[in-house]
Amino acid sequence: MKPVIDRLRAAKSKTQVKENLKDIPMSELQAKLESSPDGISQDEASRPLSQYGANEIKIADGNSVEQPKPAPDLFLYAADLLRLKPSQCVVVEDAAVGIEAALAGGMWTIGLGSSDRFKTANVIFPNLIDVRWSNLQLKLKASVRVDK
Repeated sequence: MKPVIDRLRAAKSKTQVKENLKDIPMSELQAKLESSPDGISQDEASRPLSQYGANEIKIADGNSVEQPKPAPDLFLYAADLLRLKPSQCVVVEDAAVGIEAALAGGMWTIGLGSSDRFKTANVIFPNLIDVRWSNLQLKLKASVRVDK
């Protein structure tokens, strides 16, 4: 199978891009960024994303806002950067405090890890291996949503 970026570059229209993304495992779409205790610079964070062809990179981190999680400030700031309403955002988190923050901001949530850690996430997966975007959309649509 072709790498994700090759499949996206081969698309001739937005519709074809959406079709190409539909059955790509979510784990292939992840961009893993690890931060040191002192944090990671925006330049350092941008490098892995730009190698996948991202033209416009927006980065929000704990230094972008005053209130840390569980306050929703960071996620609301990120949504604003992307010019999205919170209800249009899906937050993937491996920490319960992150799920709490995203829900407080009115966003959809995916908890990664054990289901006993995420009582309130809209959808829970042990990891993103073999999770397809099309499957994820169905699970989110079927989940209970309490809008703010």
